[in-house]
Parts: sequence; C-alpha cells; structure tokens
Amino acid sequence: MLRLFRNNNPLLLVVSLLYVVILRLVIFIYPENTDSTVWVNPLSELINRITGFSLYQEYINDTLSILLVFSSGLMLSYLINQYRLIDRAGYMPALIFFLSASFINEFCEFTPALCGFYFLQFAFITMVGMYKTQKAGGHMFNAGFFVGVAALFYLPYLSFITFLMGGYLLSRPFVFRELFNGLLGILIPLYFAGVVCFLNDSFSAFQYSLIALYDIQHVNQARAALFPLVVRLGSLLFLFILASLAVRRNYNKMVMQNRIIMTLCFVFFFSGIFSTLFIRDNNMSHYIWLSLPFTIIVSIFLAEFKKPWIAEIIHLCLLLLTFYFQYLY
Repeated sequence: MLRLFRNNNPLLLVVSLLYVVILRLVIFIYPENTDSTVWVNPLSELINRITGFSLYQEYINDTLSILLVFSSGLMLSYLINQYRLIDRAGYMPALIFFLSASFINEFCEFTPALCGFYFLQFAFITMVGMYKTQKAGGHMFNAGFFVGVAALFYLPYLSFITFLMGGYLLSRPFVFRELFNGLLGILIPLYFAGVVCFLNDSFSAFQYSLIALYDIQHVNQARAALFPLVVRLGSLLFLFILASLAVRRNYNKMVMQNRIIMTLCFVFFFSGIFSTLFIRDNNMSHYIWLSLPFTIIVSIFLAEFKKPWIAEIIHLCLLLLTFYFQYLY
C-alpha cells in the first residue's frame, strides 16, 4: 500500500481522504458526548460555542476532526517532498501521519489539543523556512504567534516556547532581536485574549488558568499518565526511537537544510515531553503532537528500505495496532 502512495497522482488525494475516514470511523461508531469542561480556553471555547449552535454538533466536530487531520497530513507531505527528505515524492508521509494521528480513540476526537496542534505545525513549518533567510525576525515572530494561538486553544501547548527557543538557538547564530521577536509573537495573542476576557468580565478565570498551568500537582498527574502512555503509545514511541537511531547514522551525509529539519524534529519531540508536565486528568489527546516528529522521521526510515516489503509489514502492523486500540482495548 505504501508503494501506491509513492507518487503524486492527484487521484490519491481522494484515496487519502477515504483512508482518513476509515481510520477515524470509530468516532462515528462510538460517538463521544462533547465535554464542555475541556473547552475552557478562549479560542477553544469560541469554537465550542459556534459548533454548539447546531443540533448536529457531534457530527460537525467529527467532520472538522477529519478535515484538520487530512489537511495536516498534506502539509507535512508537502514539506517532506519540498526539501527532498525522501528519494521519491508522493503522499506516503501523509499516510504515515494519518495513521499516527488516529492511533487511539482520543486522537480521533475533535479536541482543543487537536486544534492547538494544527497551529503548532505552522510554527514548525515556519521555523524550517527561516534557515536560508538573512534576517529571521519575521519568521520568529510568526512562529511565536502560531505557538501563542495554539496555547489559546490548548493552554499546555504554551510550553512549546521551548521548541521556539531551542530550535532557534540550534539552527541559527544568536541574535537577541530575533529571539525577542519570537517571544513577542507568543505574547501578542495572549495579550489580546486577556483584553477580550477583561471586557467580558472573565479575566480572573483566564488569569487562574495561566497560574494553574504551573501547579506542582501537574507533575504528579504526569507521572500517573506514564503507564497508560507506554501501554497505548509504546509501539509508536518504539518505532520512533528505532527510526531515529537509523536516520541518525546518515545524519552527516545530509545537506545542511535537512540536518536543521532533523534537529527541529528532535527539539519538537523533547518540547512535547516537557509539555507533559502541564496536562490534566491524564488527557491522552494531548500527545497528538507526537504525530509530527513521528511522521517525518519514520517516513525517512521507511523510504530507505531497499526491500519495500519490510516497510509494508511495518505499516500493516501499525494499522492492526490502530484498530486494536480503537475497538478492542
């Protein structure tokens, strides 16, 4: 099946959309009632109110979930093909993303974490694009702005400020003004959200959510989430680590642009691990951020096999595990 997607035939877009629907069919078979208590951040609350006007809110949310994942997969596939991270252009990276972003039921649902993750991808793509620019202040501001918007959907993603800073320091010479632009980009969405909350007499709740984000109890909750994380996402983590070690061997043979992308992938991954300290109630949808570095690293790993049937077996195993965790676990 992977071999089929290793070309740019436009008809594969239709097949890809059908593949996403099949992978996320579980949300139609076992629909979840929308929990308004998780849609508490400014932009996520706004989205929940908009979709809540319809009597078919659950179906609208499920459709939005499919469209977000579908467009995200195409964006990452375009990024990988544009910088020639794999030898043959095609939609195979999108296929890997669809699979990882639907691996468990919580990933399939329309959640604030999914909405925030969509903007984290824009931040990642913006950081990739700043390598060849002489002045990266604009790129840093845009990337910071996307991180700030992601935080307004899902506040724990504010911790990806570490990705912004770490990715910049590891990919460019340090210029304080450029780094400051990135921090300013993060603050502007938060500032305007605070102004709107103040005008709506809800600033105290917004302020409390920011303060509560750094509650020490979150560390204990993160520890409690380790076991279900290892059980349900262990196969993705194992394949990601295996692929990282394999790709690392060819790191010195890559052009500098691709080395930067690899570095940003690993910084993004460790920033995601750091964000685990700020989740609440063992929210498994939080870990959908893993799909981004997983897609890039595993796509390169699978494309390097001289015997395509090995990659096909790995893909089939992931597909079977996905259906197991969705319907049987």
